[in-house]
Amino acid sequence: MAWFTTSKPDVSTVSRDDRKQCWEGRDIYFACLDHAGVLEAGKEGNACAKEKSRYEASCAKSWASPTPPLQCFFVRNRSFFTAL
Repeated sequence: MAWFTTSKPDVSTVSRDDRKQCWEGRDIYFACLDHAGVLEAGKEGNACAKEKSRYEASCAKSWASPTPPLQCFFVRNRSFFTAL
């Protein structure tokens, strides 16, 4: 039975520095998408390949979504947010 095993599960915790690196990579990737005029992440072709690979390498797979919903939301509603 596995209830009383002495081995500990392999659980990695995410530190504040890990999150900071992920967010920095994300911001650089999104800035590249904005500069290239790409409206939907994941459809940029080779335009931001270096930035995308850095973003995916610095974030957990569940965090580095191929189409980040917030980026698409802000791009679609950019005129509203710039008017604030």
